[in-house]
Amino acid sequence: MLSFLAKILFKVNQDITSWDLVFVRGIVSIIFVYFNVASKNVNLTNFKGQGLVLAIGVILGFLCYWFGLLSYQYISVTKATLIIYTNPIIVIVLAFLFLKENITRYDLISVVLVICGC
Repeated sequence: MLSFLAKILFKVNQDITSWDLVFVRGIVSIIFVYFNVASKNVNLTNFKGQGLVLAIGVILGFLCYWFGLLSYQYISVTKATLIIYTNPIIVIVLAFLFLKENITRYDLISVVLVICGC
């Protein structure tokens, strides 16, 4: 849905920037998350002391998406997409090295699927 919306925006305005795409994605994501949380009656006040962690996660997610879109301007789409989609492998390896997390069978299966292009 977000890619469809981005295509519509690009047809309307050829001068669309990566900031514009990030903004539209953010607004649409906020709407979807709001209705998803509201439909499940989730109590958001139970996350005591984790507001900072949530804020940092939102900011880093925003930056990750923006840098991904920005990379398309500097390197080929093929290379940028390949780098972006190897993210799960990088996360698994870094979590193993720095957080001492165990690599599970599902992690290995996901690495194989990423390498195969799924």
